[in-house]
Amino acid sequence: ECLEVIVNELRKLEQDGITADELSRAKIQLMSENVMRSEGSGSRMGALAHSWWYERKLRTIQEVKAAIDAVTEEQVL
Repeated sequence: ECLEVIVNELRKLEQDGITADELSRAKIQLMSENVMRSEGSGSRMGALAHSWWYERKLRTIQEVKAAIDAVTEEQVL
């Protein structure tokens, strides 16, 4: 039943897309998480390690914020 709900939501997302409000809320959530990750040195180190491991680049907090800001409704899904 849980899987069925997830599949239905993904189909709905594919058909209808997202609203500007949904995208805005998602961006705020991601930026908040980004700030929280940068608060402690251990957390920041983990974020940098993740960035290096997957992208081979050390991304600054400002670069991550700019990347989040740049996402458009059309780019989602």
